[in-house]
Amino acid sequence: MPRQASNPYLIYTSIQDGDFDFYDNLINFKGQVPKPLLSPIASQSALSYRCDNVASFFEEGIQILEITISPLFVSESVF
Repeated sequence: MPRQASNPYLIYTSIQDGDFDFYDNLINFKGQVPKPLLSPIASQSALSYRCDNVASFFEEGIQILEITISPLFVSESVF
């Protein structure tokens, strides 16, 4: 069996390890960051993130908006 290198910058090494939901306002990454991270779709995220519309298209009659989300302040606990 080949040996796999470990990456200290990975939050989780498999999908089963991670159990988080962006619909929660705060997301905990225990052992990785000291404070919970504010979700980009949290109720108060407009104060911490900038959203830009990149593209808009229709798929099966539903409008899809492609957006980019970037933090306003790099010193905050955000993605």
